[in-house]
Amino acid sequence: MPTASAAIDCADHAFTASGRVVEGRTSIPWSYFIVARAGTIDACLDGPDGADFDLVLRHFGTGGLRTVATSSGEEDVKTLSYEGVPGAYRVEVVATSGSGVYTVGVTFP
Repeated sequence: MPTASAAIDCADHAFTASGRVVEGRTSIPWSYFIVARAGTIDACLDGPDGADFDLVLRHFGTGGLRTVATSSGEEDVKTLSYEGVPGAYRVEVVATSGSGVYTVGVTFP
């Protein structure tokens, strides 16, 4: 997946969702999604200008729910890529500062 830049369109991913989150809170666009085979999970987060939102990918495994990848920083658009195994995953949007509307996109095998 390319490095985060304003040219990335999260709506180009296979599955997209939009939502709103306020500072200090976490939004979960989907309760989970099932990955049927091993391969790359790509995710993208497009948050509002001036806010700092983080993108977190979590996996439901034998040890419970654990974080497997994150994308943070001050860019408005964040991406992550993770070599996943079959199973249940979810993405989370964490508003570390600021509030507003976001779009998340996910593509997986």
